[in-house]
Amino acid sequence: MGYIIRGNLSASLFPDIRESVSNVEVLIYLKNGQNRSKGKLKSKLRPLSRKEIAKRENLVIGKAQTDAKGNYEVELNALYQDEPITIDVRLSKVPCQKTTRHKPLQFNLACLKPIWHRRGHDYTYSYSYNFSFENWYRIRRVFDAWTICGVVKYKGREEAGLSGLVVTAMDVDWVQDDLIGRGTTDDRGCFRVDYDSSDFKKTFLSPLVNIETPITAIPGPGLYFRVESADGTVLYEEDRSIGHTSGRKNVAHCFFVELSLQYASHKVVEP
Repeated sequence: MGYIIRGNLSASLFPDIRESVSNVEVLIYLKNGQNRSKGKLKSKLRPLSRKEIAKRENLVIGKAQTDAKGNYEVELNALYQDEPITIDVRLSKVPCQKTTRHKPLQFNLACLKPIWHRRGHDYTYSYSYNFSFENWYRIRRVFDAWTICGVVKYKGREEAGLSGLVVTAMDVDWVQDDLIGRGTTDDRGCFRVDYDSSDFKKTFLSPLVNIETPITAIPGPGLYFRVESADGTVLYEEDRSIGHTSGRKNVAHCFFVELSLQYASHKVVEP
């Protein structure tokens, strides 16, 4: 007879867009007497200190890695005897992150007493967690993770040929414009581009020196876009000056954009 905890971890990349929190470590501890949160969800997460983590080391009773969809399963060891537990998560990076420059962060998600359900020879408990947009945004900033999510639509005929379009994101700069990255649309016209600050903080000395030119008080790229068909035909192309407009300059770590194409046209230049 064993005790098994199953669940899923997700995060609000935008207030209305979720992503799976994949390839992170879920840790289950016996609850110590110092933590009195009684299972309440934390509105604002904070990373645990090394001292706090060290105090928990001898209390760990199970751990597992989330899969590509954020699912996990932890079988608790024989020390567990139907006691209150603490559930933590340890992140070495966030999903789709290009590079990892930050040490792992560990967060406490909950302290609770599971209500177990008998399943054959085992007892099971389900626990799922979604990182709020505010918390996930803070975590992604620490890891220098930047994301563009967007959708390509045809004016007047949104269902036509949306899949397989290549969207190129550029950063307008004073010396030389930087390629942020490329994404390919799915059958709904949605695309995603992941990047980090080194992709837009480039100079003629890069990669030895990466810094936005000129140095800005608010670090963020100024974006403009191009859309091409699978064969390379340009269907939509924005002027680089759009990267200097209020809605496109110094964008945040998570940015959403909607690009509208004229169905009958081979090329659209955004005014």
